[in-house]
Order: sequence, then structure tokens, then C-alpha cells
Amino acid sequence: MSISEAKPTLAPAAGITKPGRIKIGELARKTGKTPRALHLYEEMGLLVPSARTEGGFRLYGPDEVARVYWITKLQDIGFSLPQIQSLLHTVAASQTAPEAMNSVRELFRGKLDDTRAQVTRLLQLERDLSESLAYLEGCRLCQEPAKPDACTNCISERRSDEPTPSLVVGIHRKPNGEPPPPPRPCAMDMSPRTSPPDLSSRTSSPELVTRPDYAARSAEHTAAPTDAEGTFP
Repeated sequence: MSISEAKPTLAPAAGITKPGRIKIGELARKTGKTPRALHLYEEMGLLVPSARTEGGFRLYGPDEVARVYWITKLQDIGFSLPQIQSLLHTVAASQTAPEAMNSVRELFRGKLDDTRAQVTRLLQLERDLSESLAYLEGCRLCQEPAKPDACTNCISERRSDEPTPSLVVGIHRKPNGEPPPPPRPCAMDMSPRTSPPDLSSRTSSPELVTRPDYAARSAEHTAAPTDAEGTFP
């Protein structure tokens, strides 16, 4: 049974919003999402309103607020909306609770391994940057009249036993030992064109249009925030 089929039947609520129930505009403000993004979550089966008013407006409770925060948390660690949708489908299709949680555990274990590898790379980058900045601070006191390419073989006594950091060593020297050439100005083609360039293939690429994660993120992030209390009943 799919998530969409598992949606509960919503009984109309009273004309006055029940305590603890909020409309979609307030849910958007509370969670930092746009109403359009919340509407997309509902279309994908990620979010289901707990009730509706007699006028048909969606109402949300604490569970729905927690679900939006949960979606945001998964997005922060790198999950796309289609991946979150697939996760919920996997849980719903499981025969037992241990089976469902085993699928979630394996998914999170893989993401933890990726995160740790990324942390390791970032820590190394932090060390490289710190070493380079400490090295470059010493250059403030340099009174050497030579050209900048002399920096690759600094003769300062202070630098005699200090290795040049990897982020600095390649600045002034090419692999063959020659200095890099000066930057060339960009030459613009000013000749008239007989017809404008065809950009349709760039803006309507079927590979982009058909990708679910691209479509989901485009709908979530490009929509202008509007007050959907009267837009999405």
C-alpha cells in the first residue's frame, strides 16, 4: 500500500481552529518553509494535514510540525525529497517494525560513513588553511626587494627550516619551473550574427526535466513565498 493510499480521511473541523492546530501559513512561518514547499510535501505524500476547517482549509498539529522539521533535518544531511519519499515507502512496505527500522538503520549507516569521510576531508583542509595563513602572516615583515617569483625559494633566515605549505608552494611556479604567463584579456566576438543562438536545448533539457530530485528542488526553492491560507485550501 502506497503512502498516498494510506492517507487518513480528514473529518471537517469546527469553524474555529482547534487548540494546537494551525493553518498552512502559520506552519510555514513556524518551520521556515514556504507554503509552496509544504504543498509540495503533501503532493509527494511526505506531509498530511491532520484536519480541515469547514471552509476546507488545512489544519496541522504538533505531529505535522515535527514531520516538517524531520524533513528539513534529512535535507540538511544530504537527502533529496525523492529519497525521503523512498524511505517512507520502504518503511510502509515493511512487514514488521524491526524490518522497517533495519532499512532505516542501513540507510543512516551509509550516510554516516559519507559524513565522516567528508569531515576528514574538511579537517585536512582546515589544517592546510591554518598552516598557510600562519606562513603568510610572516610575509608581512618581508623587506625582500626581489620579484614575487623569489617567494618559491625564500632566503629569509626565519624560513630556513620552515617548509612552504602546499597551498602556497604552487602560486609562483609552473611545473616546468617557469613563471605563469600573465592573464590574457577576454576577446569578445562582436561580429553580427545572422540568427540568435538556440538556447532551447539548455533550458528545456529532458534530462533535467525528468529528474525527480531536480523537479522537486526546483518547485521547493524557486517558488515565491505567498500566504497560502487562501491559496491552498
